[in-house]
Amino acid sequence: MNSHHTAAIEPFHYESANEHVTEPARILMLMERLAQAGGVLTLAFPDAEAHYRAPILRVDADGLTLTIGRLQPGGGNDHLRALGVVNVYGQLEGVKFHFRTSLDVGDVEGEGFRLCFPIRVDILQRREYLRLSVDERHGVKAHLEIVPERGGAPRYVQGVLADISLGGLSLHLPLAVDVREGEMVDYCTVSLPAGENLMCSLRIRHVRRDDLQGYVEVGTAFLELNPLQERIVHRYVVALERKVAWGGELVWQPGAA
Repeated sequence: MNSHHTAAIEPFHYESANEHVTEPARILMLMERLAQAGGVLTLAFPDAEAHYRAPILRVDADGLTLTIGRLQPGGGNDHLRALGVVNVYGQLEGVKFHFRTSLDVGDVEGEGFRLCFPIRVDILQRREYLRLSVDERHGVKAHLEIVPERGGAPRYVQGVLADISLGGLSLHLPLAVDVREGEMVDYCTVSLPAGENLMCSLRIRHVRRDDLQGYVEVGTAFLELNPLQERIVHRYVVALERKVAWGGELVWQPGAA
């Protein structure tokens, strides 16, 4: 992952965040992905203008704690020991987030500090979603009707779902399929597990040909999902997030609220 995707950021007004994540599995997934990427956090204390930087070193999924390195500049270490609570800011793949947390046991000898897991994470840029890969073994099929950018007869093709987010999805299509950025997919049906289908419209955002793997990767954005479509996408994304966070098989509950 590129370093700028996890670089420290300036504190922002998290009260205006677009999304508030409270599901433990999603929070754990965010912390683990940040740690794996070698992320750097920004820390600020209540009613104080100064802010500090610290790397996230380790995530304890069982104890629900995260270990961070020493704060820089060094004066922040004494502030953290004295106050015990801190506002944390960061970003992952362009998505900015904030949470408030407290010390777990204070200093970790030779490393830094152990913090409690947050009970809520505020997401500032909801439209920059984290994409979740779909295991090829699931073989999630998609049927598309592609409308040429400059008119003409629509084309009907079948592909395999590669990843999905609340903002769109990526597909692997046959090499023979000719698609271009900006084209519209008027009708797309994605055959999700347990017989539930997602029917939606898409705009093609990017196209990448992979001759070695034998497919064309097409990244798309959803267009005007209705409430039912949003619920279907959300259920599937949450199921994938749980699989990433906890391992094991994909748990899919079609029709659940």
